[in-house]
Amino acid sequence: MREFAWIGLALLFSVVTYCTIGGVYAETPHAADSLEVPNPTTGFQTSYTNRGPIFILSDSDFSSYGFPGTGDKNSPYRIEGYSITDSNFELIVIENTEAYFVIQDNYLNSITSSLDAIYMRNVKNGRVYNNILVSNRHGIFIDTGCQSMNVTSNLVWDSSQSGIRINSSSDVRVYHNDMHLNTYNGIWANSSTNLDIWNNTVYDDELGIWLRNCNGSQILDNTLYGNDNALWISHNSNSNNILFNRIFDPDDVSPNTCGIHLSHNAHDNSILNNTVSNSTEHGFYVEATSGNNTIKWNTFIGNNLGGTSQAFDAASVEVLYNYWSDWTTPDDDFDQIVDIPYSLEGPVMNDDPFPLTKPANPPEFHYLTPVTILHPNGGESIPDSVTIQWTSCYDSRNHAVNYSIYFTHNSGADWEKIVGNLTTNQFEWDTTAELKTTHYLIRVVAECSEGLTVSDESDGEFSLIAHTLSDPTITSPTTSGPFDTSLMIGWNDAVDSWDYTVRYSIQYSSDGGSSWTDLTSGLTGSSYQWDISEVENGEDYVVKLIASADGGLTSEAISVTFSIQHGTTPGGGDGDMTLVFVGVGAGAVAVVVVLVLAIRMRGAVET
Repeated sequence: MREFAWIGLALLFSVVTYCTIGGVYAETPHAADSLEVPNPTTGFQTSYTNRGPIFILSDSDFSSYGFPGTGDKNSPYRIEGYSITDSNFELIVIENTEAYFVIQDNYLNSITSSLDAIYMRNVKNGRVYNNILVSNRHGIFIDTGCQSMNVTSNLVWDSSQSGIRINSSSDVRVYHNDMHLNTYNGIWANSSTNLDIWNNTVYDDELGIWLRNCNGSQILDNTLYGNDNALWISHNSNSNNILFNRIFDPDDVSPNTCGIHLSHNAHDNSILNNTVSNSTEHGFYVEATSGNNTIKWNTFIGNNLGGTSQAFDAASVEVLYNYWSDWTTPDDDFDQIVDIPYSLEGPVMNDDPFPLTKPANPPEFHYLTPVTILHPNGGESIPDSVTIQWTSCYDSRNHAVNYSIYFTHNSGADWEKIVGNLTTNQFEWDTTAELKTTHYLIRVVAECSEGLTVSDESDGEFSLIAHTLSDPTITSPTTSGPFDTSLMIGWNDAVDSWDYTVRYSIQYSSDGGSSWTDLTSGLTGSSYQWDISEVENGEDYVVKLIASADGGLTSEAISVTFSIQHGTTPGGGDGDMTLVFVGVGAGAVAVVVVLVLAIRMRGAVET
């Protein structure tokens, strides 16, 4: 039965394929051939036989204790069904053996968390299966010289150091275990090779899985959350495959601090097809000494919120074809690759040149990618309307997504709904009736058809400005005249606070402003040439300039009082030019010649 289970696992992973930009990639994990993998447990034993600690220092000791089995592959010695609690000794110690054995269905508690529950050294062909290990120093410690070991379906928690520790060993499989609330590490492997760490759940530890000076190993299909570093590869750990791991909190209660961390000369590692979500810091972090690693086809969702990037690279690693939830547009050529590279934090200024618009391997959990407000996002002065814009959300289960928009005019103290059930990523908001303040924020809430929501608010406050129209200023006429045949009327423009078009009309009065006559309207320039040749003479003329803007606003200006006198020499007023030439002759006799040149403009023309 166990043989068939392993074959099933091998077949399952050998057919895993996923989309790439150049074809189809298939990854088949390697496996040691000396041990079969049993089916994952469906539950733990509920009754045990009490006994004291067990010390096996050679193959013959198994028989001396009277454990059932013969020690060969088909009939391993069985240490099973015991409850061992002791604060003075390690609970099960096995050293220097090659006989096949299994430690299964036991309850092990060292009470003070100062001793190991299971300690093995220089051991081959051992299996640790379906045990409960509580309040120990290490739940399971596989120490120097161990080979062909299998640790499967154990529950390990409240260890003062590590749930499972592997040191200076090889060909060790760690499958389907649950490790949590261990003070330092869920799984710590040091100076070991050819490890298979598959399908474990590790949470609420300082480090989830730590490879230190380990080579040729596979970290596959694990779930890690609530850890400071979910997955740390360090200290000359080279040529390892980190595949299909889920580094996120499914309930969004206890996120990881950092997703994947490479440091201290970790080289040639392949980090492929992992999902890293909601880490409070970076989704992956690569220190300067750890180059030549490949980070490809991963899904990064909502990590390092508030930072400039979900990833940090100080070593120029190869970063290609990853999905970044905060970088999904534009894709103008519809090739499912964002047209602009995704920038990483770090001194080498690396980027992902081919960020994907959707995950290469959609995560099995349901999520919405974050929504981000694009405009208004702080600092804007909004007139009568504004186009609110935001990024579209991706639903991992392809549910329909609707958007609702809210605003506050008092820095978030109160929120009002503008509109709901939108399916586009922009909306034209008419603000003419809203209170004019400088403390506005926008909130966009995205919700899928099953009620999952994400939201975003403007990064800073923006203003709604009142609609005003300043007064124009008349620049001509500025003297009292008299004027004869033509008068230039000029002005400085009125300013509309909402940038509406301003048009001008002109009236004149011959009685100092008591009554008015329309002269012209619909002007958009800043001057008008008035033909006054047919206007009656008078001493009390004024002109009124009226500015009008869309929305009904008007403002005006009135000129100085001036006179119109036909057939007389003007008094230096606007519209005529006088040239005076003075000559001095011999004998100090002055001859004054006055030449009056009147430039008469016939007809009124706007300039």
